[in-house]
Amino acid sequence: MKKVFGIVGGLFVVFVSLVWLLASTLGLQERDLWILRISLTLMAMVASGLYIWYRLKSESDTARALVSSGSGGQAGAAAGVAPEGEVDLLAREAAARLAASSLGKGASLSSLPAILFLGPEGSAKTTSIVNSGLETELLAGHVYQDTAVAPTRAANFWFSRGTLMVEAGGKLLSNPGEFGRLIRRLRPGSLASAVGRGGTAPRAAVVVLPCDELMKPGAGESL
Repeated sequence: MKKVFGIVGGLFVVFVSLVWLLASTLGLQERDLWILRISLTLMAMVASGLYIWYRLKSESDTARALVSSGSGGQAGAAAGVAPEGEVDLLAREAAARLAASSLGKGASLSSLPAILFLGPEGSAKTTSIVNSGLETELLAGHVYQDTAVAPTRAANFWFSRGTLMVEAGGKLLSNPGEFGRLIRRLRPGSLASAVGRGGTAPRAAVVVLPCDELMKPGAGESL
């Protein structure tokens, strides 16, 4: 903000100096000359003050919005809910790790075959992947809390045997905006850059459900 004050102050001084110098070339009587100089100086003061007030108000509004956003993100984290934009952050992290891997820069979320794991909270999606024996490598996300498997807040990205494995957190399904971002990130592209031949990267979905849900009366119809 000091820079703004400096620029506005400098422009004000230059403007007033020009007014006082150039006004004398207009051939006005001394009384009219002073009225013109004072009027233009006051107008410059008002304009400078209004601009500084506007900048201060804009920065104050921005600061309040950031504080509010941060509070909302902390509250969401405490409740185990993914804050807005977390899917994009995780996807970028996963993409960066793929690009830095032995697959090369041609590897991306859209160019690799992908399996999307879906299911409600507590359906053991993370546990199933971790214990699958596929030697998965975590690209982005959070799997463990201490020594226990942690609930997935937004998404987890793994890589195994040339295939991308993505787990959508249970609560992500109730957030259409974030879930839509995840789907857009996984839109298939060409396999050419990843495996050296044309075609579209295949996509598959695995729905994971707790056993007790399958044993309930009428489970077939409800599913």
